[in-house]
Amino acid sequence: MKQAIRSFLTILLLLCAVTTLNATVYTGWCGTNVSYSLNTSTGVLSITGIGSMKNYSSSSSVPWYSNSSYVKTVTISEGVTSIGNHAFDGCSRLTSITIPNSVTSIASYAFYDCSGLTSITIPNSVTSIGYSAFSHCSGLTSITIPNSVTSIGNDAFSYCSGLTSITIPNSVTSIASYAFYDCSGLTSITIPNSVTSIGNYAFNCCTGLTSITIPNSVTSIGNYAFDGCSGLTSITIPNSVTSIGYSAFSRCTGLTSITIPNSVTNIGDYAFERCSALTSITIPNSMTSIGSFAFYNCYRLTSITIPNSVTSIGNYAFYYCSGLKDITVLNNEPPIVYSNTFSNYNATIHVPKGCAEAYKNDSYWGKINIVEDAITCATPVISYSNGKISCNSETEGTVCYFTYRYIGEGKGENSGNASTVVKIEITAYATAEGYADSETVTKTFDLTGGSASDNCDVNGDGVVNMEDANIVVNKYLGK
Repeated sequence: MKQAIRSFLTILLLLCAVTTLNATVYTGWCGTNVSYSLNTSTGVLSITGIGSMKNYSSSSSVPWYSNSSYVKTVTISEGVTSIGNHAFDGCSRLTSITIPNSVTSIASYAFYDCSGLTSITIPNSVTSIGYSAFSHCSGLTSITIPNSVTSIGNDAFSYCSGLTSITIPNSVTSIASYAFYDCSGLTSITIPNSVTSIGNYAFNCCTGLTSITIPNSVTSIGNYAFDGCSGLTSITIPNSVTSIGYSAFSRCTGLTSITIPNSVTNIGDYAFERCSALTSITIPNSMTSIGSFAFYNCYRLTSITIPNSVTSIGNYAFYYCSGLKDITVLNNEPPIVYSNTFSNYNATIHVPKGCAEAYKNDSYWGKINIVEDAITCATPVISYSNGKISCNSETEGTVCYFTYRYIGEGKGENSGNASTVVKIEITAYATAEGYADSETVTKTFDLTGGSASDNCDVNGDGVVNMEDANIVVNKYLGK
């Protein structure tokens, strides 16, 4: 009988040991006043306590690292204020997490490579998302960033290939470098008016992205920002943008046309390189230089107008643009080019009237067929009436540029200072988008004093002199 009882107890202990083995619970500290408990049977990792979690230098230094394959669910209790560096890095079986309103920051690499995570709700208490916080979360399909977040770190959502849409709140002022790098499933994104800059590589290789609206608040588009976005067919660049970075739209093979606003002064190297579907592009009068390889291998581009503001065109800028037949150059003087700027010498260069000789004598431009038929802006008319000077051209959208010089002062027929005559000479020309500069016109004016009603004594000092002339010219011509 005793033997039977002993055998029974032995079997019972063995059963208990197996049960205990299957329900192993690991506990410890992951912050000064924050502890963890991991139940390997349920896969629940509980984080409890008050204050911030510890920041770890790598995933291997996290206390549950060796058992991370058990982690399926993470619950963080109210009172925990931050999710530390590498906290759940590499927890590939993690499918859900609860983040309380007490958490204010999600640190770098917090959810790095959590490939099983499909969705996450970030509470309104969170103000910052760290570097690579959700990078390589390939199963993540959607995420809502609350209005409390003011900064999104570099690489925050890079390689989240399953992510199809994301809403960026108005609290965010910049989209960091690599923020959505290689998010190939992302089809659309709304950038709020609060954003002023789009970082380097921000949307690089987002091949599923078909359209994007950049708000008027954005002033710069970083290097490689949309490089490799092959699904992008159109994009609107607002007037607030002053610079387009190196390779910003390189390899956007679906892009058919683009308008660059007047605020942009230069196109970076490789900016639209290998945009093989690009058939037209508008280069504004604000542009002063076109970078090297800027339109390299854009072989469907058939014509282009280079405004008179452009003084240099980089090496290989239009190389392998085999379809480029008509090039209109509105500059009276040949822009500086390099030996490999163009590869199609069968093209026709359209230049302003009277400028063909200058182009033909140029060592590079002279190799291409030159024709004097570029449309010239109408010559402006300068007029003066009742203290107001105007400069107008019949060509729509013209801007007048002028210089003026002081000739001298004299006396009118009437005596006294009020009859002082100030002579000024104004030289002006007009320019407009898509037109060559107009002919230059010069006109001399007498700003006669007469009476106060003539508005010639504009500064009210009782005399008409060069000070009045300066005010009149600068106020009414504005250039």
